[in-house]
Amino acid sequence: MNNRLALPLFALLLPLPAAAQLGPGGTQSWNQSSPGLGIAMEADAYMGRALAAGDFDCDGFDDLAVGVPEENLGPLVAAGLIHVLYGEPGTGLSASRDQIFVQPIDPGEDGDWFGFALATGRFAGHSGSDLAIGAPFAQVGAFDATGIVSVLASQALFLDGFESGDTTAWSAAAP
Repeated sequence: MNNRLALPLFALLLPLPAAAQLGPGGTQSWNQSSPGLGIAMEADAYMGRALAAGDFDCDGFDDLAVGVPEENLGPLVAAGLIHVLYGEPGTGLSASRDQIFVQPIDPGEDGDWFGFALATGRFAGHSGSDLAIGAPFAQVGAFDATGIVSVLASQALFLDGFESGDTTAWSAAAP
């Protein structure tokens, strides 16, 4: 018997304290017609195709980005969008500050699937979570389905004195 495996396997069988377990008491469910989301239910929009968690507003609570890659935007079919649901103390995710983002780099076209892939990271090197959003079928110039990635910066980027006019830490030569 391999003693190194015995302890981890035994540990997996121990019951978790009630506060550490998932359960129906704190369950949340979201769809396009959930109150506060501001989008009508639509077939084949694929809400939740991609999910990414991070603290986008720098308040110490995780937020959730939800991709809806085949959302129709007016006449644009399957252009896509994302929702950001913000975490709040005691309630978890809330639609009270829900934000909707559409493709910011290039005007959206039919079939871009903005929100097909989501990833978080500290791309600008600050304390908050930035959000990378993939649109794999976006057209760039005359090239169909070349795809793009848009990065939305965390609010932390603007909480370091830059907004107050103190630009001494910022430079075009050395960020």
